[in-house]
Amino acid sequence: MGAYTRVHDDATAALKIPPHSIEAEQAVLGGLMLDNNAWDRVADSISVQDFYRGDHRRIFEAIHSLADHGGPFDVVTLAEWLDERGELDRVGGISYLGALASNTPSAANIGAYAEIVLKRAKARAALAAAQEATESLSAGQDPAEAISDLQACLEHLAHSSGAPYLTFAEAVNHALDAVDLAAQRRMAGGTVGAPTGLPALDRRTGGIFGQRLYVVAGRPSLGKSALVWQIVLHAAARGQAAGFVALEMGADELATRAMAHRFQANVTRLAQGFDDAVDVAAKGISDPGFMGLPIFIDSDSYGLSAIVSRITEWRRKHGIAFAVVDHIGLVELERDMSRNDQLGHVSRTLKKLAKRLDMPIVAVSQLNRRVETEKRRPMLSDLRDSGNVEQDADVCLFIHTDEADDEKPKRAVELGLLKNRGGVRGWIAARFEFEGATQTFREVAGGTHGGGYG
Repeated sequence: MGAYTRVHDDATAALKIPPHSIEAEQAVLGGLMLDNNAWDRVADSISVQDFYRGDHRRIFEAIHSLADHGGPFDVVTLAEWLDERGELDRVGGISYLGALASNTPSAANIGAYAEIVLKRAKARAALAAAQEATESLSAGQDPAEAISDLQACLEHLAHSSGAPYLTFAEAVNHALDAVDLAAQRRMAGGTVGAPTGLPALDRRTGGIFGQRLYVVAGRPSLGKSALVWQIVLHAAARGQAAGFVALEMGADELATRAMAHRFQANVTRLAQGFDDAVDVAAKGISDPGFMGLPIFIDSDSYGLSAIVSRITEWRRKHGIAFAVVDHIGLVELERDMSRNDQLGHVSRTLKKLAKRLDMPIVAVSQLNRRVETEKRRPMLSDLRDSGNVEQDADVCLFIHTDEADDEKPKRAVELGLLKNRGGVRGWIAARFEFEGATQTFREVAGGTHGGGYG
């Protein structure tokens, strides 16, 4: 029984040793000392942190430093560099460096050795992330948040393979491909990105596209949610799948608004079950084109990490063209931060997510209270009390209406692109109106606002 217990304990202890390959680490270091030109083949694929043993991390760090300064890093020069810093004995002395070089046949397979080192490092990181999630759950963290954090970490590990880079020629070729695609879509009568359905806005922006963060801002109750939801419906009807993270409304309310908009039924009467509105909606939903719209809704995720995880899932599984977060002021964070810092963290995270997923994200934002008290058109500076939203956004679309129009069934609305990276800025001269009963924004034919910029 005692022998069995010892064998079992030894096996359990072995399972607790993090994944690693000493032989692969030694082959990488030995290969670099044998052929300094091999550095370029591994420099962008592995880093100091990928080595399991501390002495190997220190040797690789020394090679990295010597390579950055253009110096050689054979056994002698590497030993000298470490000795000058009092670290030669800590890595096994010159005898260990010599053994690394002599026991490595050549640097021909150094790329394969480095890949083994990276795979083991990823395995250790995944195990560490799982352990952290376990501890967080044991400490009482919300399961959705813990799972989302774990998913985000694993997603990053799955797609990370060193520091990617492009040559200038590759970047130009990528740009030419994008320009060619944009030209094809324009000549076909479409937009570069997902269309908004408002021609003057599409002409100014080219639709919603790129690794961009779009911010739609305005005073409360001006129709911000209605506008972004209308854009989602319009784009989806033209085959552009979209995701909608609703922090303010439930999925049923969004669906009711969609029916009211699509079939021009009174949204209030529809929500309250009046026959006239219900009959209109009932006839419309028999259209498979409406029921099959490629739209995905999450009205239960409030934490930032959960939202990031959901949008990532939609992009991977359903190939969404863009996502909407309505609105960022309601996003919850686990950390203790000021309101300003909180909003800035949210906007920066969404901007990074847009780049990582290679798609645009639309974020709805409130403006500061000065706009209401001063009864004026909003300015870009009115976002400055919202963390770094103004800085992180590529496009800022503002909605404005005169106070006298607030309660009208159809109210005149102004749209302003006060930030439009790579495009024309200013208030759009075209005239728009918003009909609250059907949750519809329209461009009014032949009308222009005074003081617009075209």
